[in-house]
Amino acid sequence: WDAFVRFVHWSLVVGVGAAYVAPEGTAPHAWAGYVAAALVVARIGRGFIGPSPARFVSFFPTIEHVREHVRRLREREPSTGPGPFGAVMVFVLIGLVLSLGITGHVMGVDAFVGEMWLADSHRWLSQARLAWLVLHLVAALVMSVWLRCNLVAAMITGCKVHRVAGTDPSATSKRVGADAAE
Repeated sequence: WDAFVRFVHWSLVVGVGAAYVAPEGTAPHAWAGYVAAALVVARIGRGFIGPSPARFVSFFPTIEHVREHVRRLREREPSTGPGPFGAVMVFVLIGLVLSLGITGHVMGVDAFVGEMWLADSHRWLSQARLAWLVLHLVAALVMSVWLRCNLVAAMITGCKVHRVAGTDPSATSKRVGADAAE
């Protein structure tokens, strides 16, 4: 993952976390939501005009990508991007954060103040986002173990290091991704 994608990812962790812990209806809750929505909009832009690995087309879950990803999973070989199943996670979380930003903003518009269906929708989206975030964390941990590649560290450093089983890690690790040639 490139530096921009990693920055957006970890900024969303902070922004979404701040929105979650700030009391509903307060300025910190609203601003954290606005920042999270703006970050998602920036990521969407990067998904269309950024470098190849950051573009949505490079990891969109097509039948060919699914077949290649399943082959790599069987061989316990990490992919350079999120893979098609991770792509579904990316798109769902983008949609949820953006929907939360929109519903949160609209709840403050005079014509919609006090509308319970809107507040209920916002609350439901928040709970769905939490469930998907838990699934995201569990998947990252399980895939890190299965692939012998610390995906959390890779989201910090931008470098996936794949360890070959049953051997000395320093002698058999290989870098995967855009910076692997360095």
